[in-house]
Amino acid sequence: MRAPKSSLKKLILLLSLSLFLSCKKENDSIDIQLFDKSTQFIESYIQGKWRVHFMTGGILGGNHRSSREQLNEYYTILPGQRIIYTLRNNAISDTIYSWTTYRAGASDYLHNILNSPYGIFEVEKIYNDTLSLAEPFIGNPDFSRLLLTKEN
Repeated sequence: MRAPKSSLKKLILLLSLSLFLSCKKENDSIDIQLFDKSTQFIESYIQGKWRVHFMTGGILGGNHRSSREQLNEYYTILPGQRIIYTLRNNAISDTIYSWTTYRAGASDYLHNILNSPYGIFEVEKIYNDTLSLAEPFIGNPDFSRLLLTKEN
């Protein structure tokens, strides 16, 4: 009768181990400030396909907020400083972007700005799966901000 108990223990151990190994890691979040990092460092984090899901700003500044989900709008950032803008599943443009560096007021660090035909953006940060881009207007940091979600 000892064989069945031993087999049952092995079965329970095997099931427990397989359940443990199949669990998805919950804490894959990232929270990293990018605006004061080198362009090489920033590029290593922003390459990929990003869906625009939210925008603040425009003429009304921080008072205007809009969801962009319905537009099916993407920025794909590729090696070689290449960026593709897609709107409603149509590639609108495939072009090269460049970097500009500036010092904001009495700030101790330099800000790196991504220049593209679609706008001039300060790459602020990544938190969880969201990339935050801001138009660098001194005096009104909330003038325009895009929030993009990383696509897998």
